This record gives sequence, structure tokens and C-alpha cells, in this order.
Amino acid sequence: MEKLLKSSGLLEKLNVLIKQGLPTLGTCAGLILLSDLFNVLDVRVQRNAYGPQIESFDAQVNLVGYKKTCRGFFIRAPKIIEVGDHAKPLAILDDEVVGVTQGNLIGISFHPEVAKSPEIHEIFVDLIRKRLK
Repeated sequence: MEKLLKSSGLLEKLNVLIKQGLPTLGTCAGLILLSDLFNVLDVRVQRNAYGPQIESFDAQVNLVGYKKTCRGFFIRAPKIIEVGDHAKPLAILDDEVVGVTQGNLIGISFHPEVAKSPEIHEIFVDLIRKRLK
């Protein structure tokens, strides 16, 4: 993904837009891009921390502050190993943070779209609405 972003000329353009406040949802590899490549999400992640593709799984994730859950698939998913001062937990699996929010950003370790679970996308749309006000 990094090579494609660089070769297409999108890396710098996206970096500028994200830093200017573009609402951005990073799912799985997108979480890695936001934290490591763009360096805008205040978390440290470990790639493929939940195992290889054959160990993929789905789970109900608790959404912090929303009193509901979201089903998500963890497919060679990155693990959030540290949440910095600027990011806030958004999604919890067991006792682990698997999603965060920070200003205009949401980063999650899992794929809710595979499960057709709309909750994260609803939260993202609300984030966009707040930014447009």
C-alpha cells in the first residue's frame, strides 16, 4: 500500500488532507498507515499480531461510550500495543483496545464491513457531520 501511495503521488496529498482535518477511517492496514506511515494517530501497533490468515476470527467488539457492540473480523490484524495521550479507546475486545478515535481519525484493527456490521461506519458518519458543522 505504501509503494502504491508513493508511486501514485497520493501519499503527500493524503498526508496534507488528513492533517488539515479530513475525516479518515483506517481499517486494519489503514490503522497501520495512520499510525506508522502518516504518523497522525497516537498509537503503536504490531502487524499481524493476531496470527496468520488461517487464524482469522470474528468477534463482538464493545464500543466505548456507545453501550453497544460491533461484529468484526480480525484478518491478519494489527494489534494496538500502546495508546498515546491524544487517542481515545473506541473499541475493546476482552481487555484489549482494538479501535481508537483521535480528532478527525478512527483507527480499528478489524473489518466490520466483512460482518456487515454498520456501527463503526455510523460513528464515522457522525464524525463527518460534526466536522461539517
